[in-house]
Amino acid sequence: MVGMDLRELDGDHGDASGRLSVPAVLALERVAELSQPPYLTVFSGPVTRNTGSRVFGGQVLGQVVAAAARTLPPGYPVHHASGQFVRPADGTAPLRFHVKHERDGRVFALRTVEAIQHDRLVFTGLVSGHVPGRGVEHQIPRLVGPGPEDSPGGDAWYADWPTYVRYLRKLEDELGVELRFPTAPVHVAALRGEATQPQQSVWVRCRDALADLPEGSADHVAHAAALAYLSDLLLLGAALGPHRRTMFDQDVQVATINHAIWLHAPTARADEWLRVEQWAPWSGNGMAMCRSELFALDGRLIASVSQESLIWIV
Repeated sequence: MVGMDLRELDGDHGDASGRLSVPAVLALERVAELSQPPYLTVFSGPVTRNTGSRVFGGQVLGQVVAAAARTLPPGYPVHHASGQFVRPADGTAPLRFHVKHERDGRVFALRTVEAIQHDRLVFTGLVSGHVPGRGVEHQIPRLVGPGPEDSPGGDAWYADWPTYVRYLRKLEDELGVELRFPTAPVHVAALRGEATQPQQSVWVRCRDALADLPEGSADHVAHAAALAYLSDLLLLGAALGPHRRTMFDQDVQVATINHAIWLHAPTARADEWLRVEQWAPWSGNGMAMCRSELFALDGRLIASVSQESLIWIV
């Protein structure tokens, strides 16, 4: 399977408590640069695990965005990233990110990125930067419902299933995030033996503060990469709602195949609470299409996501 199976969480790239730090995971080292055509910049990522485990797909995508964004011209914040997961990444070895400078235009700048590990391709993708301009503006209606402080965590929703309480605590620690659920996660219905709609809501933020620029504004490189990181979290699970199954059933195999994110607000922060609305409009042929919208606390739509995943019953 491509991407990390959340049943295998065992990372240690974090602080003394064992919690993972998203800023540390997204801190890449520039290791090589080719200043003549074809222009190429190479980055190396940190090792995030000390035992064998697949890397969380959002981590790979976040690192791809971090690498590409650091090569974009000033004033071209990332507005889109997409790509294909080719094979699982090993958390015990570093990833290298080969960023090819395809074009720097008057309005758009394009980078292609290959994530390489053990001399094999892990992920291939596109990252685009865009000079913000004036134009028409609208968004879908702002969400209503409980805010993050009024939404329970996993402990409350999964109180009758201690294994899932432990899983969510481990998930938060090992991915460096905080989660709150304004409505019941889809897995709760499955544990009750019930079918539910293929959709769920979650409040999420990075646990550790992300970078600011000297003048106090958010560093769009760090936050764009972190938003890409968060965009893969829990998304695939929405597709299992109608089928009375969870990602932990022994006969269920899941994997992310491809993923795309569109960033609508260059000033959005990933270390502040975000309301994520996830749904799966279709599944079939062993595949599922999942989508999500990310909203800031003030109601702004800051990102849209689309993902194709594998779901096999074996």
